[in-house]
Amino acid sequence: MYSRYGEIDILALRSNQLHVVEVKNYKPDSLVPSIYSITPSKLLKLEMTLDTILENLEINYDTVVMDALLVQKNIVVEHIINIT
Repeated sequence: MYSRYGEIDILALRSNQLHVVEVKNYKPDSLVPSIYSITPSKLLKLEMTLDTILENLEINYDTVVMDALLVQKNIVVEHIINIT
């Protein structure tokens, strides 16, 4: 899902929680873990993108949770819940 602020990789509803999921490529040999590429600036862009998308959707939810999925060769290596 795209907006002028960026994109949301996965938007999912589970138990009245709206999950905004950022997917990152996991590189085990990297000096800096992939999760650190999700900066405060990136989180702000995700929030602005979500606001833009929700203006056009009718979704009932109680809370928003931002998650991260670290993947390597299309396999989920780690699911980090609530990265904010």
